[in-house]
Amino acid sequence: MSEKHEMPMNPANKPQHTGLGYETTDVGARFVPVFAVVVIIGALLLLPGLWWMLTALLARSQARQPDVAPLAVREKDRLPAEPRLEGIESPDLARERQAANEKILHSYAWVDEKEQIVRIPIDRAMEIAAGTLKSMSKKDDGRSPDQFEMPRVSNSGRRMKKEVSP
Repeated sequence: MSEKHEMPMNPANKPQHTGLGYETTDVGARFVPVFAVVVIIGALLLLPGLWWMLTALLARSQARQPDVAPLAVREKDRLPAEPRLEGIESPDLARERQAANEKILHSYAWVDEKEQIVRIPIDRAMEIAAGTLKSMSKKDDGRSPDQFEMPRVSNSGRRMKKEVSP
C-alpha cells in the first residue's frame, strides 16, 4: 500500500540529505512588500470617500430630525404622576437623620399614652428579651436547652440528645 522510502546512509550510519534547496512554489519575498504598498494606497484612496459619505449622511439625518420632540414641548411644565422619586439627600441631612434615629433608639418615650404603650432603649429591650428567653428555656420537667439538638430541615422542632433520668 504505502512504499517505504529510505534515505541513503553514510558510513557513520547517519542519514545523508540529498537535493537540498527551497520550495519553488512558495511566495517570493519581493511580493510581500508590494502587497503591503497596494493595501496602504487602497486605504488612502478609500478613506476620504468614506469620510465624505459619513458627513453627508450625518447632515441628512440631522436635517430630518426636529430639534425638540412635540410631546416634550406640550408637556414641558407638567410633573410626573405620584409617587415621585425622592431626590438624593445631602450628607448633612443624612447625618441629621441618623442622629435623630440614634436618639430614638436610645431613649424612653410614650408611643401611645392612652393605651399605656412606651418605647424603651434598644439595649434595655435586648436585656429584657434575653432574660425572658432564659427563663423560658427551662422546661417543666427540668431539662435545660443544651440537652436539645437544634432544629434541622427535616424536623421542625427540638428533640432530645440523650435521655435524662428523673
